[in-house]
Amino acid sequence: FLWPNLNPDQCSPYHVMSVCVMVNEKFRERVQPWDAINANPEHFGKFFSRVMHLCLEGDELSIKEQTILIMFLDHCFNSLELDVIRSQIQKIVGLTIWTNLTPERREYEFEKT
Repeated sequence: FLWPNLNPDQCSPYHVMSVCVMVNEKFRERVQPWDAINANPEHFGKFFSRVMHLCLEGDELSIKEQTILIMFLDHCFNSLELDVIRSQIQKIVGLTIWTNLTPERREYEFEKT
């Protein structure tokens, strides 16, 4: 119900938070969390952007709300096999991030993998 009725341009932070809570709960219950989003993926980009902005506006959120958003982002980063999620994550994380590491640290990370 929450995802199909989401309008990311006009929804409140409470609606965004509710979707995040629902996805987190589905992960906890080990139920397919991304089925509703895969069925209607057109709003995920704007929704993901709203989640990121809410995380950055952390002073207005309680610790519990911040934790919910971080858990949602963690689930997203661990679900890169889905195209709709991967396309959003790739916008914020790319190979260019490796250039900011020292050469020693970069080699250490490469050796671990």
